[in-house]
Amino acid sequence: MLNWDDLRCLVCLGRGQTLSSAALALSTSVSTVSRRIERMNADASEPIATKNGTTWQLTEHGQKLAQAALMFQENLDQIEGASVE
Repeated sequence: MLNWDDLRCLVCLGRGQTLSSAALALSTSVSTVSRRIERMNADASEPIATKNGTTWQLTEHGQKLAQAALMFQENLDQIEGASVE
């Protein structure tokens, strides 16, 4: 089952391509990001991210998940903005 915090890690990993940049963006540890990405890779029907040296690349499947997460975040931001007005 997908977890919102896992998806946020995926989005940040896709942007920065390193565990440390994702951890910095999320104000968490590298080990937390690594653990979440590895769990997502293990649970998914196909890999979501692959490691190449010190950088990570989202697979096509991972890119689709990250895009869906971004759309969800945008919708959530709109809902939160509407409830404040």
